[in-house]
Amino acid sequence: KHGKGTYVWANGSKYEGEWRRNVPHGQGYYEWPDGEKFEGSFSYGRRSGAGMYKFANGSSFVGTFKDDKAVGKGICTLAGGRSFHGDY
Repeated sequence: KHGKGTYVWANGSKYEGEWRRNVPHGQGYYEWPDGEKFEGSFSYGRRSGAGMYKFANGSSFVGTFKDDKAVGKGICTLAGGRSFHGDY
C-alpha cells in the first residue's frame, strides 16, 4: 500500500489516510472495533505528531504523540466534560 486509501482488517479495525511501505504514514484516521478512534499524524505505522484520541467511553486526549504514546503538553477531556491540561 502506498499513497492514500482505506483498509479494513478482519477484526473490524479500519484505517483511512496516507500509506507508505504498507503502513499508515502521514495524516490519517484509525478506528478500533471497540469504538476508540485516533485522528492525526502517523509515522511508519505509529501515532506520531499532533492528534486526537477518542476513547470508547467518550473521553478524549488532544496533543502530541510519539511512538504511540502521548508526550508533551496536551488536554484530556473526560466524558462528562471536565478537562485537564498538562504534560504527558
